[in-house]
Amino acid sequence: MSAAPPKQPKLSERGREARRDREARLAEALRENLRKRKAQARGRQGAGEGAGEGAGDGQGPEGGEA
Repeated sequence: MSAAPPKQPKLSERGREARRDREARLAEALRENLRKRKAQARGRQGAGEGAGEGAGDGQGPEGGEA
């Protein structure tokens, strides 16, 4: 004879509301994270040539001293 899985406790209305709020906050955080990651990826793609090693380090024909 196998043991029955433990039953989940029943949530009150307040508990269900708290869970919905928590899930909504998590979903919003995930969307925001995805938006930031997409913007970061676009930034890397838009950099194109010249964004490789040493780019922007002030050394080279256009990176002279002030």
